[in-house]
Amino acid sequence: MVRAVVLTRSEDRPTPERDSPLGRSFAILQAIREADSPSTLSDIARKTGLPKSTVHRLLAELLVLAAVHKTSGGYQLGKTVQALAGPGDHGQAIALRRVFRPLLITVHTRTQYLAGLAIAVDCTIEWVDLMYSQEWTKLIHLIEGKTDLCTSAAGKALLAYDPDLVSARCAPHVPGSGRPEHAKPPANLATEMIQIRKTGSSMDLRGENLGIQAMAVPLFGASKQPIAALSIGCRRDRFEPAVAKTVLRTASLHAHGLLLGHLR
Repeated sequence: MVRAVVLTRSEDRPTPERDSPLGRSFAILQAIREADSPSTLSDIARKTGLPKSTVHRLLAELLVLAAVHKTSGGYQLGKTVQALAGPGDHGQAIALRRVFRPLLITVHTRTQYLAGLAIAVDCTIEWVDLMYSQEWTKLIHLIEGKTDLCTSAAGKALLAYDPDLVSARCAPHVPGSGRPEHAKPPANLATEMIQIRKTGSSMDLRGENLGIQAMAVPLFGASKQPIAALSIGCRRDRFEPAVAKTVLRTASLHAHGLLLGHLR
C-alpha cells in the first residue's frame, strides 16, 4: 500500500514545544511537509523560528536516519518518515486509487493488457491497484506479491528517477554506519537506468514461468520525484511494445493532469 504522512499545517496546530531536540526535529519535519516544493535551510529556519545553526545540525541527524533527504532544490521528507505511516494507512492510498482507477480501467479496456499502479516500499514493489480480465485470475496472486525493484518494469521505472531508492537497493543499511548519500548501482543496472531516462519507459520480463512482458512509466508528484509507476503487461506472444509505449505515453500525460488536479 501507499505510505502517507499526515501532518497538519502550522495555522491548524498548536504551537509545538521546542525546548527539546525531539520537538525541534518534529517542527522541521512539519515545515518540510507543508512546503509545495523542496525546502532550503533558510525556508525551514523561517517557518520554524529556529536558528539556522540548529536547523543545520538537526537536518544532518535526520539525513542519517533517512527521515529527510536532500535534493538539488532543498530538503524533502525521507523514506523513514513516509514508512512510519505504515501499509495500513488509508489516506494517500485511497486518494491514489480513486484518482487513477478510471484511468487504469480505460487502459485495460483499450488494450486488454493487465494495468496496474505500483509504488516502492523499501526495496520492493507493491501494487496500489490492478485491473485485469478473467484470464489473469490464476496468476494474479503471483503478480501481486512483493517483487524486488530490479526485477519489474515498474520498479526500474522508479529506480531510474529516484536516487534514494538506488541507495536503499544497492547499499543496504549497516547498523551504526548510516546510509551512503550516493550509492552507485551495478554497472548493468546503471546502464539500463540511463536508457530508461532516455526513452521515458522501462520494460522487463516477469520470469520465465509466468511468461509475462511488461512496460512501465513513472508518475511524478509536485516535487518532481516519482510517486508511483503506471505499468501494463500481458503474455509475451501478445505483447506489442509500440502499442504499449503509445498507450503509456498518453496515459502518463493524462495522469499528470490528474495529479495536479487532485493530489497537490
